[in-house]
Amino acid sequence: MKEILPSLLSSLVAASDNFRPALAGTMRQIGQYLALNRIYVVALQPQEDSLGILHEWVAPGLSSSRHHKWWQTNSTSSLPEWMSPLRKNQHIVFPWGKGGAEQAAGIYPFGDLGIQAILIIPLWAFNRFFGFISFEDLTSPRDWRSEDIESLRLLAGIIGQIKFAQQTEEELRKTKNQLEAVFNCIADPLNIQDRSLTILMCNPARASLYNLQVQDIVGRKCYEAFQNRTEPCLSCAIIDVFQTGKPAYRLRYREGNEQRSASWAEVFAFPIRNAEGEVIQAVEFSRDITQRKQAEDEIRKLYAELERKVEERTGQLQKIQEEMVHKEKLAVIGQLIGSVGHEFRSSLTILSGILYLLKNRGENEDIEEFIDTLEEEIHKMSRFVEDLLDFSRTSPPHFQQVDLEKILQKLLQKINIPSNIQVIIDYPQELPKAFVDPDHAEQIFHNIISNAIQAMPSGGKLTIRGSCEGSKLMLSFTDTGVGISPINIRKIFTPLFTTKAKGTGLGLAIVNMLIKKNKGTVAVESVPNQGTTFTLSFQISPAAVEKEPTSGGSLA
Repeated sequence: MKEILPSLLSSLVAASDNFRPALAGTMRQIGQYLALNRIYVVALQPQEDSLGILHEWVAPGLSSSRHHKWWQTNSTSSLPEWMSPLRKNQHIVFPWGKGGAEQAAGIYPFGDLGIQAILIIPLWAFNRFFGFISFEDLTSPRDWRSEDIESLRLLAGIIGQIKFAQQTEEELRKTKNQLEAVFNCIADPLNIQDRSLTILMCNPARASLYNLQVQDIVGRKCYEAFQNRTEPCLSCAIIDVFQTGKPAYRLRYREGNEQRSASWAEVFAFPIRNAEGEVIQAVEFSRDITQRKQAEDEIRKLYAELERKVEERTGQLQKIQEEMVHKEKLAVIGQLIGSVGHEFRSSLTILSGILYLLKNRGENEDIEEFIDTLEEEIHKMSRFVEDLLDFSRTSPPHFQQVDLEKILQKLLQKINIPSNIQVIIDYPQELPKAFVDPDHAEQIFHNIISNAIQAMPSGGKLTIRGSCEGSKLMLSFTDTGVGISPINIRKIFTPLFTTKAKGTGLGLAIVNMLIKKNKGTVAVESVPNQGTTFTLSFQISPAAVEKEPTSGGSLA
């Protein structure tokens, strides 16, 4: 084999582009030189994971044996166990001789085919298994010479490399065809350029955008083919990629003319690098966004129109609100005037009657009773006027850290509490100071306590409880009076609303107004004929209180 090996190798390498005829000639020479009867070149079919006969040589006078079951029916994943050496790049010989893989007796599969000696050499290249070559002698057993085995293995290695190159070339061709098909079917314009801005590839979508054919564009400079310019365009995304090595983005506008309408496009450029990481080419991809820009413009117009309408309607609503507030103020003023007129007319009627009686009294009539009645009516009118002034001209709060317990103690000493009403103080712990206006706090407590006393004409209990909840100080006032009906409980803070014969309807309205000014809250719970609870909350920390406007409230 060493004598003919160089010529065999050179013929195979020289004919790699016309491989099958060269392979047939090579196998014929080997078969004649070694006096063999059959040679099979079995190749791996990687896509089907199966084996197929690439070439068969049969000595003159013998028939073909392509029905050989092991070469045609087995997949690579189910090769018989006796062929396992092939997967390790080891050859198989029979009869078993030096250099061959040892096999267990009794499993040789070719006895029924009349084979007396066989040498199977794997086809390996670049650590991949591509098949094998089977050399068969049907006449007599032989001791395969080691130099022949080495020569045949070298020859098999060259065949494996050629087969690897062919498979690689075929895979590259398929990949290239697939990529070209994908490249050409992309609906958006796409082209590839080198560093000289020469167009290397261009898809039909790019060509049709400029009413050109692909062959009219490839090989030309991009600025010549697309823009009819003699030098590169300003702010070119491709140039940016070559300069920075990073992807680039541009928003491009094309003026319209007689042949086409104006258009907008997004342009993306990406680098293509070689094995050393150098940017050698760039791909440019553009997407027409004219419809999107038109939609965005339309949305902006609609949004501007909506803002104008909202502003117009907001002005109308503000005007309506101001009119409603004005009407509400007029209604309150009208109600106030009616209440004032009713109270003063009643008191004036009584005063007029007393004056009449004083003028026409007898010499023996006692004047003290008339004077007491006059004082009571004057006091009633004075209290009503004070409530009106408190409600209409409440000053802004002057916040301080205030001990509410002391304010309540002093207030309970000043208020005339009937003997049939018991006051219970329940502070389970020492209460912190509250951040509040002390005068406002005293007026709030005064109105709440007075309201509770009036709700218990037959006597009862008033319980005052204190507690802390987070950053708030809570005070509750619970009476055992007549209670408030569900219908009226929603109206009790409305100015001038009252269910009492001698009430002004301003006490609880003042409480509600003052507690809000002091950044607190007031809540009420009541059960008719069982009693009512008013719960007040005050801020403890100054940080929780915002600065109050300097102007006070007013009915005007």
